[in-house]
Formats: sequence, structure tokens, C-alpha cells
Amino acid sequence: DESRKIHDCLIVIVATQEMSGAVSTELLAASFLIAETCPDSMKAFMECKQKNMDPEACLKHGSLVTNCANEVVKKIRSEANSNYAFKLLSSCLNDNGTDLSKCKNELSALHAAFEKK
Repeated sequence: DESRKIHDCLIVIVATQEMSGAVSTELLAASFLIAETCPDSMKAFMECKQKNMDPEACLKHGSLVTNCANEVVKKIRSEANSNYAFKLLSSCLNDNGTDLSKCKNELSALHAAFEKK
């Protein structure tokens, strides 16, 4: 499933790149918005990872995704409604062992707040 691939891609990037102080629950909270905002760089990174077992082969692609993801997180944090919804979703994920299925209301609120910008 495509959303699972995107989530897995973000986990790989988080493990290898510096993400503007975001913790894992924040990155998971932002993952769908990152996927919507950064599809080209994420696709290039995933294709590179499928073709290359050498981690260094995809560093450039990973950096592009990281930069785009950082911009999404900054955008979320820069607006009060998005930031509030983001914190609620991150907290819910933290409290529920990152089980996104238990945080659907918070996820919907983040999407709604982000789209209003």
C-alpha cells in the first residue's frame, strides 16, 4: 500500500538525516502532509533505494526529501492552528505507541488546519 511505503520511506530518512528538531511522533504526524507536499523527491528517493543497496548512493535524494520535509514541518509550526493540531496529534501518537488508527480525529484536525493556510 502506497501510504505504508511513504511511511517506511520517512522512517529511513529520519534514521539517516537531521530533521529540524522534530521527534519521531512529530514526523509520523506530519508524514501524510510531507507525502502530499514532497511526492517527486520521495518517489526519486524510494526508486533509488530499490535500485541501490549502498546507502551512500541515495544520499542526494534523501537530502532533497529531508529539506522538503523540514519545510513542511516549519510551515506547520509557523501557523497557530496547524501547530496546535500538530501538537495534539503528536501527543496522541506518543500516548498510543504511534498507533495512527487511535488518532484519526487529531489527524483530520491537522489536515483541516493545514489546508486552511
